[in-house]
Amino acid sequence: MGAGSGARNRVVRRTESVVGSGGEVTAKSLAVGAEDEGSIVAVAGALAGQWGSTVALAAGVSVAVNEIGTATDRGSVKATVDGATISLTGGDLTVTATNAAAITSWTIAGTGQVAKADATAVGLAGAGAGNTNRLTVDTSALITGNAAVTTDRHVTVSATDTSKVDSNAGGAGLGVTLGQAATVGVTVGAAKSVVSIENKTQAAIESGVVTAGSDVTVAATSNQRIEALAFGVGVNVAVAGGGGGVSAAGSGAASTVELKTTTTAEIVSATVTAGSGDGGSGSVTVRATDTPTLTTRAGAGSLSVAFGSAAGVGLAAGVVLATNTLENAVTARIGTSGQPAPTVTAQGSGTITISAESAATVETLSVAVAASVAFSGTPFAAAAIAVAYARAVTTVTNAVTAEVVAGNVSGSAVSLRASDAHAITTTVGVGAGALSYFGASVGWSSAEATVNG
Repeated sequence: MGAGSGARNRVVRRTESVVGSGGEVTAKSLAVGAEDEGSIVAVAGALAGQWGSTVALAAGVSVAVNEIGTATDRGSVKATVDGATISLTGGDLTVTATNAAAITSWTIAGTGQVAKADATAVGLAGAGAGNTNRLTVDTSALITGNAAVTTDRHVTVSATDTSKVDSNAGGAGLGVTLGQAATVGVTVGAAKSVVSIENKTQAAIESGVVTAGSDVTVAATSNQRIEALAFGVGVNVAVAGGGGGVSAAGSGAASTVELKTTTTAEIVSATVTAGSGDGGSGSVTVRATDTPTLTTRAGAGSLSVAFGSAAGVGLAAGVVLATNTLENAVTARIGTSGQPAPTVTAQGSGTITISAESAATVETLSVAVAASVAFSGTPFAAAAIAVAYARAVTTVTNAVTAEVVAGNVSGSAVSLRASDAHAITTTVGVGAGALSYFGASVGWSSAEATVNG
């Protein structure tokens, strides 16, 4: 008997707020904002059961694939002042874009089988769950198109990505095989959870003239939150009243997280002045910040029990793999190769600060447990083997850059700072045990963290 379920969701959203080239705005203040809070909630489950007199077979599969944006059709959130003329008195100009997309997904598969026969009995049970989630969204806040902006207060251009993914997958199988002659029972439970984020976040003053009575801030922030869970459970019992009993149980869980984002804050070719006017003072800040949080949990547990009046054999195996990969680019800069050089001025005691920071928090738990029990009515005719393996790998190869590529930059002080500091916590555990006349158990775990920022 078999059962299956699947969910496929694809959402491509484009959210835009623009003050265009034909716009002339005279006011106290102006706020140009775009925000996307699009979300996907997916639940898929499958449950299969089988009762057989001689042979029982049960299989359950549950799969979900969720996407917000794709590699060929990216989502976007955009706030832009494009070629407009803006004159403000007594208030601020803010250009903000925020991506708050979210995916929550659960896939669960379960199977149960019972085979009971007066002769030979065979029971097979398998359950598998898969969960794949992808985010591909561009978030940008821009002043461009040779815009002319004047205010006696602040100018803020800010792009922020706070997207979230909660991915959960679990597979569990239970098998019981009873026979008067030989019995064979096999049960497998497995799950895989995959998360991929390839978002781009940009805050920029690309071209035009921006004059502020106070500070000018250009800030791009990536602050994604990822939680991934995968678990597999396999339990099998085989009892032979008049022959040999063989029981095998296997479980596996895999969690894969890939984060490949781009975060850029820049002044490209514009003329930017902070603290305009007689005796004025103002600072210019260009800041790119990347602070994602990854929490992954993967576990597998297997139990096999075998009894045979003639012989008993029990086999149990549990395998867990957890992989986290971060390949993010974080850039704060003034000037861009191949573009006209900008002019950036902080009047009075104002300073110019260019900073790029990457600080990921990664927490990983990977646990595998296997136990096997075998008995026989015939002395020394039983064997049990249990194997458990768990591995966790985290790799960070981010590129973090703060730079002045080109242009005229002046202020009371100019500072550039690039920081790449991460908090990585990995916990890996295994347990394996065998109980029989002849028993063997092996447990092996490994953890690896590599940072090449």
